[in-house]
Amino acid sequence: MDLLNKPEQKKQPNEASCRYEKFKQLDYRFCEIFNKLNHIPRLSKFLGIISILGNGRFWYALILLQPAIAGKPGLLISLSMMLTGLITLVLYLWIKKQFQRDRPFIKFPDIKITESAIDLYSFPSGHTMHSVCFSIMLVSSNVYWGFLVVPFTILVSLSRVVLGLHYPSDVIVGAFIGASVATTFLFLAQLSISTGI
Repeated sequence: MDLLNKPEQKKQPNEASCRYEKFKQLDYRFCEIFNKLNHIPRLSKFLGIISILGNGRFWYALILLQPAIAGKPGLLISLSMMLTGLITLVLYLWIKKQFQRDRPFIKFPDIKITESAIDLYSFPSGHTMHSVCFSIMLVSSNVYWGFLVVPFTILVSLSRVVLGLHYPSDVIVGAFIGASVATTFLFLAQLSISTGI
């Protein structure tokens, strides 16, 4: 069911639909502005590498490294990241199926892409969702991880819009979902420890 790409209704638009149309126009406008950076070859190549790493490789490496770095606590962090990663993946796939929002370069041919997309739909950004989720999990275990993962997560999020693969709203919602999953997991884990469940 295509919820974000519905055909225009012939009836008189109401205030809500007008606001929604304005929002879509603004979303595209920012997408277009950021995509201009994709015309800078070195920056485009750099962000392309960041995007590829953000698709899993960078995070898989950090998950595997945790036990070696921190021993048993690191193993728990690795397992927690895998579990939250699975939860975000399920949510990501379900939401994408529900909304089926075309990627910017599909709907607007003037958007330049330099990296192939894994599918046709953009909402929400899975790269951003997992990056934010994993960043929160790592920083919760050791605040010093923030010096590495926070800048990387920002670059991943930026790359998805610059490369023409996502609208800004895809990234914002992806970040919100990732943060919600991580913080909810950490809250329940702390609650379990404090109550002895």
